[in-house]
Amino acid sequence: MIAVRDSVNVPFEIEIREQGEPLDVSGATTKDVILEKPNSEEKVTLAAAFVNTGTDGRIVGRTAMGDLDQVGTWRVYAHFVGGAYDVYTPPSIFEVVSRYV
Repeated sequence: MIAVRDSVNVPFEIEIREQGEPLDVSGATTKDVILEKPNSEEKVTLAAAFVNTGTDGRIVGRTAMGDLDQVGTWRVYAHFVGGAYDVYTPPSIFEVVSRYV
């Protein structure tokens, strides 16, 4: 994925799976999408919403002004808490560029 620096409302959709199957996270009390900046010391936490009802394990978080403020390679992952689980998804990477070429 590629995003432009300072873009707003960029969706980051993440699906959590357990043993290859979507995990029902409809009971999650915490659901966040976490963006790690290129320096890996700063993080942006996006409050996430279910894409559907949560039974499919999918959430989406959207950026606000100032979230994507650095050009470079970022990491994104999700954090779910609820019931018997407190889970972080494996990270994925994406690029933030100064402008589309």
